[in-house]
Amino acid sequence: MDIKGFFRKALAKTQAVIREAFGETIPEAVLTELEDRLILSDAGPRTASRIIQEIRARKPQSPEDVRAHLKTSLLELLPKDGSPRFCPAPPTVWFLLGTNGSGKTTTAAKLAAHYRRENLRTALVAADTFRAAAIDQLRLWSERAGAELFAMQEGSHPSAVIFDAMSDKKIKSCDLILVDTAGRLHTKTSLLEELAKMAKSCEKSAPGTLVERLLVLDGTAGQNTLAQARIFHEALSLTGLIVTKLDASSKAGFLLSIGSDLKDVPVKWVAMGESLDDIAPFDPAAFVEGLVGETPA
Repeated sequence: MDIKGFFRKALAKTQAVIREAFGETIPEAVLTELEDRLILSDAGPRTASRIIQEIRARKPQSPEDVRAHLKTSLLELLPKDGSPRFCPAPPTVWFLLGTNGSGKTTTAAKLAAHYRRENLRTALVAADTFRAAAIDQLRLWSERAGAELFAMQEGSHPSAVIFDAMSDKKIKSCDLILVDTAGRLHTKTSLLEELAKMAKSCEKSAPGTLVERLLVLDGTAGQNTLAQARIFHEALSLTGLIVTKLDASSKAGFLLSIGSDLKDVPVKWVAMGESLDDIAPFDPAAFVEGLVGETPA
């Protein structure tokens, strides 16, 4: 995969906002415009101010100095280790969490397809048992991804689905099991508690296998995702984030706020489009290059 090309495409709209700052020729004028542009990209006023202060302290002598210092500041802001976690011995279980419409089901299929290409046996578990047609949707995606599927009747209790899935010989024989959970608002405490019960059900049936609790965030929501991430993390101790629809808006700057505020919850994957190939591991250097653009020779 051309990781730089992936991020360049995914971040094209956000980069178009930020690069306008470099139409100025005096470093201080660039910094003033850059702060506004970072805010427009949804980095948030506090994060934008912090970045500009750091660059200003380095005393840039030209617009290209500003660009170079911007890249350095952004790399320092983003968490470094977003490596996916796997159990020493299979199976490994990942929960995909998030609000309705964030792209959990599509993302589960993309991850299954990605690891199938790496010769891992993958399975999808339909723990979204209340949304109409959710099971049928996941069944279709599992066929496209070449993954096993475990599903029960619509309306089944999700904790029971997970317990039975982890007791199923075919599912347990897989290397990676991706659990597609129902969308839920971060403001609904009872629904977050239900997720905790689902995690306990997994631990009871297959101790030590649940190693990733991944929050799927809609990239078009920008700063609104920050509150979601904080509350889900407080309730469930997230291990990482997945950002979808990254190419659909100019709001990718919100990832800088998340990097600043949730340092122990790294972005692990980014996705765009509907193709099974449209997902990539988060690469901080490629992200910064895609956000800021290449330094002219």
